[in-house]
Amino acid sequence: MSGTLYNPCEPFQAYNRLETRTREESLNSALSAKIHDPLWMLARQWQFGEFKGEDTGSAIESKVAIKTQRLNYFKPNYGNWKNIDDTVPMEITVEKLHQQLGIRSAYYLGKKLLRQIDQSLHGHAGYAPGMYSKNLISRFGFQAPMLNDGDEIQDLARYAQVMARSQAYNYLKTLEGKALDAARILKAQNANPNFINGLSISNPSGFIQPAHLTHINTTLQLWKVQLIEEFNLPELQEEQSWIPEKMEYAFDTASVKLTEEDLRTLHAESYFQGHLDWFSFDQIHSSDALELPDIPTNPIERHVLSLIPSEASIAGMPVSRWWEMEDGKVDLGNMSASDTDLAKISITQYAMNYSNDWLVIPFDVKSGSLCEVEGIVIKDVFGFRTHVEAAHKQDGNSGLGWGMYGQSILNENKEYLGMDKKIFIPDSLAKTLESEPIEKIKMIRDEMANTVWGIETIIPDLMGSGISGSDTANRLEQLIESFMDQEKAIEEIEANDPKYLAEAESNGQVRQWKPPLKYILSNKISENWIPFIPIHKPGQAINREIIFQRASMPRTISGIEPHAVRPQTGFLRVGIADNNQQNKPYFIHEEEVPRAGVTLIGQYQLTRWYSGKRLVWYGARKITGKGEGSSGLRFDLLTDNK
Repeated sequence: MSGTLYNPCEPFQAYNRLETRTREESLNSALSAKIHDPLWMLARQWQFGEFKGEDTGSAIESKVAIKTQRLNYFKPNYGNWKNIDDTVPMEITVEKLHQQLGIRSAYYLGKKLLRQIDQSLHGHAGYAPGMYSKNLISRFGFQAPMLNDGDEIQDLARYAQVMARSQAYNYLKTLEGKALDAARILKAQNANPNFINGLSISNPSGFIQPAHLTHINTTLQLWKVQLIEEFNLPELQEEQSWIPEKMEYAFDTASVKLTEEDLRTLHAESYFQGHLDWFSFDQIHSSDALELPDIPTNPIERHVLSLIPSEASIAGMPVSRWWEMEDGKVDLGNMSASDTDLAKISITQYAMNYSNDWLVIPFDVKSGSLCEVEGIVIKDVFGFRTHVEAAHKQDGNSGLGWGMYGQSILNENKEYLGMDKKIFIPDSLAKTLESEPIEKIKMIRDEMANTVWGIETIIPDLMGSGISGSDTANRLEQLIESFMDQEKAIEEIEANDPKYLAEAESNGQVRQWKPPLKYILSNKISENWIPFIPIHKPGQAINREIIFQRASMPRTISGIEPHAVRPQTGFLRVGIADNNQQNKPYFIHEEEVPRAGVTLIGQYQLTRWYSGKRLVWYGARKITGKGEGSSGLRFDLLTDNK
């Protein structure tokens, strides 16, 4: 035993606690926490460092000078400059895409067109209600596909794609020869605006009287305008801002006063979030003159207002009053952060130390405007006035300062030149209703197969909604196999005919022996998996960058020639005609498909604009994927010959 004294108990500690006590029925006196000793309050102020203050007063008045200017022009990625349409938010103008009309919509729009034709020709000589309905339906009515022996291979696959969608196929069978297909009328109208003139009775197959052609043409034009406005369709391909190679939107918008020096061009290089905001834009300085439609007359507006500033508040912010109970929904003091959690530590320190140092001065800005704060003057309780400068001016006159809500100034080569102090308030929508996805594609990397797959998880069901891509692919393959099995059954019946057998024996033909094993070049992959193979970017001899090119898996079914499997979503069918023939290749930049992958979603959206106007459009957005995947693609297989 050593002589060291071991004391397992800690020293006894005593605490004194002061508590309020009331002998009244009401708790108002106790909760007020009255202090009758001023010296105690002074000691508490000294304890909290109140005597080390800067002797600054509280803000009681603010005067702000602000300049605003509306943007005048908009340019889609593939189009020309045009005036901004205030009746439609910029977010819809950017996002709107072409989407095939569903069978339901095509049916009701077809009925509407026939009704409008009757109304436009009502009372005209030689016209009776419904006079042209039967002939128009025979020319542009709904058609249900059928599989025939003489069909081309891709036509056979295209018909099977429609028949695999059982609900759409049943609708087509019901409406066949009974209703007008508005989608076919719109397609003919886009191909030839005066196609109705070819249906005049002066032509061998015509049925429309020449006196009625002008009224029907006018009705068709009005019907098309109403259809485009109802679904917010881009009338031409050049009016779309969608870039297939990037799977993103890109567009420009400009503002000009009266001179060339006042011109400001804002460029959105990469917009895919589904909600348009200030951070999507950069300011471009270019020496090229813009071909603008006109010179607007709306000048820069200047506003000077005086307001009482109010304290900005955030969730979990400590209150500035001594005896006010704080909201316990956000407990920043209970946030657990290790030494490496710099973000948590920074946010907590800011919220505890500086969160109540901010003031709010409200000002209503018209959407679609550039806004510049010229200056802010704050008056405190002591009568002193302080001029508040912008944060980006603290770096002197270099122009390279950082601003929270400004646009980066770039040159033609996208090099950073500085920060613009103006703030852009785009036509963003506060709330939208989104439908279930009509199209959903998962772009994943498959390192084992050294390729990228575009998995069509959801494809259009031709009715106006979405359907499972894998289930439809399985039904399509089964449909073609069952059709080919019927052909095989007919051949086997002929082959087993006694006359056929006798003729074969006389010619020396015998049945061949079936081997137990068979060689397969590769296994089958579900048809909703579309491959993108890496190739060298065309036109580069020195810097051989990689780009992904859309490829095709072969459809191998016994009895027909192997042929390419085509995608069924509009996003992946770029360059593929309606007859499934590829007119041009489709490329995707390598950086657009990271290791985490991306998910591309196309859906209808609904919102309300000013005056309660209802707006519907079809748009796309891109989100981050869930990592790599494997298709299970294998080559050179030896399997049982069952």
